[in-house]
Amino acid sequence: MDFHHQVSAHAGRTKDTPLEKTIFKGFKRLQFTDEFLQENLKPVWEKVRTMVWNKEVRVSTMHYKNGKTKLTPKTKVPMEETNLPKSKDYNFFVRGTGQDATKGKNLVLNKQKCIHNIFGLKGQLLSNYFLK
Repeated sequence: MDFHHQVSAHAGRTKDTPLEKTIFKGFKRLQFTDEFLQENLKPVWEKVRTMVWNKEVRVSTMHYKNGKTKLTPKTKVPMEETNLPKSKDYNFFVRGTGQDATKGKNLVLNKQKCIHNIFGLKGQLLSNYFLK
């Protein structure tokens, strides 16, 4: 299994540092080992595959704790989420690729309309690779 990921690096960048105060250091190409991918990516892939095969994928409307429906700031349409693997549970996770909630829901997964999804990787994991 071969998985390449290219990222850009900014020296001195933290969550609170304005982008204009950082220095661009270039790009770094990462290559993950088979062992790393077997431990981190394969379980997520298998969970997604099992959920699709067993028709367990769900798309639901998001709500605040008070029960009120969450709306997207830009389009004011109800926000939705899937029950696919999340970053709080895995180093690799599934995330939607949409920019506009009113367009692009052309993927139908187990009779659930949703936007296309991709595998994401936790930023902390990438940061750790930069320190190596």
